[in-house]
Amino acid sequence: MPKRTSRVLLAAMLFALPASAQDKPMLEPADYAAAAVRNSAIPGGYEVRAVPELGVVFAASVPDFKDGAPGDVYMLRQDDLSVIRRIQLQRRPFALAMDHRRGWLYAGNTKDGSLTVIDAKSGLVLRRIQLGQPGKDGKMEHTRMIEVDEATGHVFVTGPTDEGIVWIVDGVAGKLLHRIDHVGIWAAGLAYDGAGKLYIGAGGAHEIIVLDAATGKTLTRFSTGDTPEGAGNDSAHFFVNLSLDVQRNRLFAVDSHSGQLYVLDATSGTELARLPIGKGALDVEFNATLNKAYVTYYGIDQQNPVGWGGLVVIDAAEYVEERRLNIPTFPSNLSLDETAGALFMSVSEPSRPEHPDYRPDAMGAVLRLDLGALDALP
Repeated sequence: MPKRTSRVLLAAMLFALPASAQDKPMLEPADYAAAAVRNSAIPGGYEVRAVPELGVVFAASVPDFKDGAPGDVYMLRQDDLSVIRRIQLQRRPFALAMDHRRGWLYAGNTKDGSLTVIDAKSGLVLRRIQLGQPGKDGKMEHTRMIEVDEATGHVFVTGPTDEGIVWIVDGVAGKLLHRIDHVGIWAAGLAYDGAGKLYIGAGGAHEIIVLDAATGKTLTRFSTGDTPEGAGNDSAHFFVNLSLDVQRNRLFAVDSHSGQLYVLDATSGTELARLPIGKGALDVEFNATLNKAYVTYYGIDQQNPVGWGGLVVIDAAEYVEERRLNIPTFPSNLSLDETAGALFMSVSEPSRPEHPDYRPDAMGAVLRLDLGALDALP
């Protein structure tokens, strides 16, 4: 990013940040290079998933958006992000989740409404599970986020339709157990507490829905109170991604509409904190070891298509921003390896020619951050 543009963007961001965040300047790539490894080898990259027991990180790749086009999952070494293998799939993968106990990687074929099950070690495709069905308009219901209960082998998948869908799948048998309709508008975000509760992030009047993971029954709903019943697409918030702090009973929710991170009590839904992130706020990962949260943002929205994204590091004990990293151009999805102290993220390139960083053949990237080295920076 040109230095002049960077300074202008930084000044605009600092104006909107609390005083605690203004104490430290935004870290530019040169500032955090000693803590980072980046490999721009993923065409059309989406989610990443760290698998510590194999020493690898997987990256979903969608190089072609045409209907019927194939996609890939790349297997990278965790330490230097070099490519080990490319796994081509008949259907394009967007989301990734791991059943560590069985060694299976789940790839969400979002636009085809299905899951592809891959043996993570060998790269062999084991099966495909169809979930979505064609709607009244003939378009396939999309899948989005995936979570796994390794104790039962059950897999949970959200569907961001206007009514909202959640599928509960027996991953071992490869069959659908429950389809829950009318969960909540744009049901997208997903977190599983490991003890029987599913948290769904959505829009509408009730932005968080808590389901029984065994039956799909609604246990409770949380609401900010900012959207009236029946407002539909005029929702004030959209909790697009979630992350749980099970030990402290907290739910971290990214609101893509307001560009903020909400921290809620996971039992009552009471708001504990709210922090500004930026336009296009996207993903969040909570680090229980360090009691920190990491949040990505694009720095753009529909009204402002030119901008640059970054990563915000949140002190989750004091609910203050610790650091903000400029990560050209659009840092997206996160995956954390707490044991190794490493954070992985996919980084997308601009798709619009008016963006200064646009290049017709640009490749997406995976970035690795050494969290210990990052914390040691001044």
